[in-house]
Order: sequence, then C-alpha cells, then structure tokens
Amino acid sequence: MSFIEDIVIPGEKGRIFLTSVDKTEDLMSIKSAIEKIEGITEVSVNIAVFPTEFHIVVDVVVDVNEIGEVVNELGFHLLPKSNL
Repeated sequence: MSFIEDIVIPGEKGRIFLTSVDKTEDLMSIKSAIEKIEGITEVSVNIAVFPTEFHIVVDVVVDVNEIGEVVNELGFHLLPKSNL
C-alpha cells in the first residue's frame, strides 16, 4: 500500500469503507466507535448498497489501520474502498 492508501485525508471528500455487517444495531455500534477516534468529524452509513458503506470525513490525517483496529475490537471488519 502507498502512503495515500494508508490514510484518510482531511477534507469534505473523506473516504469510503466497506463492511458485510447488516444488523442495524451492529452498524450503529461501529459508527459510535469510529466517531470516538480523534480527528473524525463525520461518519455516515449507506445501507442501500452491499457491502454496506461507511463514509468517514476527518479534519486531520487519520490512519486507516487505526479505524480498522477500533472496528476489529468490536468483532467486525471494515475495509477501505480504493479511492485511486
């Protein structure tokens, strides 16, 4: 992976992450956990598509691995969608 693929860049564009989780309560748990990460300003969930998408917007550079670790602690996986 390149440096750009390893981070979420600050700005309105943010980054899309994918998960196969489909239970609403699990999705909300993931959203809450992500929102607690320093630098995260907005998290939205798109359940109209599969896999479910999380759109994450930050105001400082955030490491993709940090987001993944927080979600893994809940027992789920979240993968970054390539934005290249």
